[in-house]
Amino acid sequence: MKLIISSKAGYTMWDGPYGDWGSRKYLVASLDQSLKRMGLEYVDIFYHHRPDPETPLQETMRALDHLVRQGKALYVGLSNYPLEQAAEAVRILNDLGTPCLIHQPKYSMLERWVEDGLLDFLQAEGGGKHRVFTAGGRSTHRPLFTRVFRQTPAPPAAVASCKRSS
Repeated sequence: MKLIISSKAGYTMWDGPYGDWGSRKYLVASLDQSLKRMGLEYVDIFYHHRPDPETPLQETMRALDHLVRQGKALYVGLSNYPLEQAAEAVRILNDLGTPCLIHQPKYSMLERWVEDGLLDFLQAEGGGKHRVFTAGGRSTHRPLFTRVFRQTPAPPAAVASCKRSS
């Protein structure tokens, strides 16, 4: 049996100025804590969960590169980066010699932003795509889904993950 072990950082892990987002200090500490909790020396993929409006993208990507060079992650990935930031992040990582292996965007009936160029960009770059399919997203959207599901015989998950036709 083969397993791919991944971890992700980018949301609040602890209180304080370095417990969230994408600073080098936060990303290194977050992965160190994850490895300790899992009893591992490294993960296969370490994702940055979301762009950080306060930290320069260069710092975040250098931190991911640093973790690969330390042997704590074999590969890096992004999650929920819009097209322009994903393209810049991939360029920075390539320049550093650490390619971006995969992008994990949220994708659902209500979360379709990835279709506005991101999927084409990832295809052109040769990067993998692991879509996070959600059957409704935030709980505030549930009344909308309830109305939609009552009008179709398909199961909710099937409706939520259908790709819009061009």
